[in-house]
This record gives sequence, structure tokens and C-alpha cells, in this order.
Amino acid sequence: TDMESVENKDLLFKILEDCPLTNREMLAIRLIDHEGCTLDEAAQELDCVRERARQIHMKAMRKIRTHQIKITGKKLYELDCEDMTWNCWMQTKGKHL
Repeated sequence: TDMESVENKDLLFKILEDCPLTNREMLAIRLIDHEGCTLDEAAQELDCVRERARQIHMKAMRKIRTHQIKITGKKLYELDCEDMTWNCWMQTKGKHL
């Protein structure tokens, strides 16, 4: 539903804002995952070769996955719909919004 989509994005943004990414890693994530740029286009923006852009993106993804596990306590494949929302996660931790 639309509400679940909004809550999923809310959790994603909370994880991203607290994740220790460098500016280049954040830019790579934004370009490749959010804007749908190719690795070649991302490489031009990052001022590097295609392979280096891929490496930066993959390192950022590893950091995000590790941080997500630290925050939610679950690996990505273990999350279900109820765990994926920020509000539900906060409620399971006993924190009220």
C-alpha cells in the first residue's frame, strides 16, 4: 500500500542519514540507485573510471547493509513487511514516537 511505501522509505532514509558514508559513496548511491544512472554516467560524475565507480558503489552498499543489520538486528533477507517500517521497528524496541 501507499502507507507501507512511505514507511519503507522513511526507514531507508533513517538508515542512510545515520550511515557512515563518504560524500563520494553517497553520490554513487544517489546516482546509481536513486536516479538510475549507468556506471559510465556515475563514473563521469565521480571523476573516475567505470570500475572505480562500481567499487565505490559496492563499498557503500556493504556499509549500508552492515549498518542496517546494526539498526534492525536482522539481515535484509530476514526482514518482513512489519519489520521494514520505521514505526514498527521503533515499537519493537520499546521506543515511542
